[in-house]
Amino acid sequence: MGKERALRLYSDNCSLRWRYANRNPLLGGAVSRREDRGGSGISHQRSVSETVRYSPTMSNRLLLTAFQTWLPQQVSNASDDLLGLIGDRPEFKQHHYLRKLPVDTMIASQQACAQIDQLQPQGVVCCGMAEGRSQLSLEAQAREPGGAAILETTLPITQLVKPLSATMISYDAGQFVCEGLYFHVLRHLKIRGLGWALFVHVPLLTPANQEIVVEDFVTLLNGLQQQ
Repeated sequence: MGKERALRLYSDNCSLRWRYANRNPLLGGAVSRREDRGGSGISHQRSVSETVRYSPTMSNRLLLTAFQTWLPQQVSNASDDLLGLIGDRPEFKQHHYLRKLPVDTMIASQQACAQIDQLQPQGVVCCGMAEGRSQLSLEAQAREPGGAAILETTLPITQLVKPLSATMISYDAGQFVCEGLYFHVLRHLKIRGLGWALFVHVPLLTPANQEIVVEDFVTLLNGLQQQ
């Protein structure tokens, strides 16, 4: 069985277990009732809630993720470097950080989705390195690994990118682990009825671009906290 198929089966199975485990309306779950209409003795199923929600409330904190390196010659991953640069800032210390994810779609997606379920963040910002790009890239969509499905972020990225001077919108997340993680996180959030997700590709950080890249990322996070 391929890794991507195994991950889809894993996600579907978890979703099924979760739906049956969260039927208490006090926990935000959907409840199905059977009622006898007109004394006919025939039981009809009626859904009290059409949308199954994982929890009635979500944290106002963000979950930010980054990858580790995947080639021997790489000293660090720019996405992890970026989170390291902003994580100690007082205004961002309250957020959750999942750094140095393995460069493996199945394992990275499982770890990220487990943290989403545990923390229930306001939103998820996944970061990855794009060595061939010179700017930050906000990924508008993700294609299913090995499939034809496409999921789009629900965020107004056209508005989010306006105040940024070194950031662009991208419609090609690279068809690698980055795009695989993005797709599975978007799908997981949709199934759970939770918040939003955005993937940000980070260029190699150099003395020439680091200041402007960090400045744009800080501005972006401030904007995302308002969503």
